[in-house]
Amino acid sequence: MTKEFLMIKVGLILGIAGACRTDELVNLTVDDIEDVGSSLIVKIPNTKTKIPRIFCGYRCGKYA
Repeated sequence: MTKEFLMIKVGLILGIAGACRTDELVNLTVDDIEDVGSSLIVKIPNTKTKIPRIFCGYRCGKYA
């Protein structure tokens, strides 16, 4: 499993937990996910309301 593949999976989990629309999840790219040390920042730039959303997820457990 590559780092990019894992980041996409984490981004999708955060998107689903954040009640994102289907088209927002489909348009999610690797560039929308930023690795900043102990957390991941997921940016949803194209929303139906035209207001970008940002989610942050923290690493825990043995993968920290």
